[in-house]
Amino acid sequence: MTGPFLVALLGARALSDVLTQLGLASEELLRGERLPNLQGIPHQTIALDETDVE
Repeated sequence: MTGPFLVALLGARALSDVLTQLGLASEELLRGERLPNLQGIPHQTIALDETDVE
């Protein structure tokens, strides 16, 4: 009973380490990507004055 438990424990720890490293690698890979600027869409500004606030 102790043998399979230790193997499962070591396997879970190894899986955790692999998933952590995979997450860090994907973060580094996607860090440089940004959303492109959209051209042709006018920016709308909303001006609030005291009459608009309820």
